[in-house]
Amino acid sequence: MTAPKKADLEYAKSQLKQAQIAFKSTSALIEGKFASPDELKTREAVMEGAQALVDISKQRLADMKILAPFSGVVV
Repeated sequence: MTAPKKADLEYAKSQLKQAQIAFKSTSALIEGKFASPDELKTREAVMEGAQALVDISKQRLADMKILAPFSGVVV
C-alpha cells in the first residue's frame, strides 16, 4: 500500500524539479528582457505549488507508519 504513496512522492519531486528549472530559465530571460516579470511570478507560483505537493506527499507517506507507544513483537 505504500508503493503508490512513494510513487506519488517521486512524481511530486519531479514536478518540483521541472518547476525549478522553468523558474531559473525565466529568471535568466528576465535579465535579458526576454520575459516579463508577470511570467516570472507565474513560474514562482507554480514552483511553490509543486513544493506544497511534495510536502503533502511526504506527510501522507509518514502518516502511513504505525507507531506503538511500547516496544515489542506482535505474534
